[in-house]
Amino acid sequence: MLEVEIQYLAERINPVFRKFQIILENVENIKFRTWPSDLKSKAKLITEPSVIFKPKLDILEGNIKEEQIQVICNQASPDFEYCGGELYFSSTLAIVTDEAGKSYSIDELDVLCKGYWDEWSAKNK
Repeated sequence: MLEVEIQYLAERINPVFRKFQIILENVENIKFRTWPSDLKSKAKLITEPSVIFKPKLDILEGNIKEEQIQVICNQASPDFEYCGGELYFSSTLAIVTDEAGKSYSIDELDVLCKGYWDEWSAKNK
């Protein structure tokens, strides 16, 4: 199970919520391609989950690419030689739940997200 902190969306469900849980089944082919902090360095491919998730990864975006889940990540710690990267994996099932355990479909999460950004846009005109 992964915990993903998306406070601005979670608090739309309940003002005290800060994150979602994601349950993944049959995760395979996990890899992380780094974005080197030094632009002269080459990207590295990391395949060991304990190494991939050692730093805190901030999710910027998620996609499907080449029949895998692609998660674009930022990494802010100066203790690592990279500032982020692309996480790839495949999974047969993903269940997203809030802090109370209620699950959400992709469509429900899309409505939640769209509502937030529509309100944000209206406030910032």
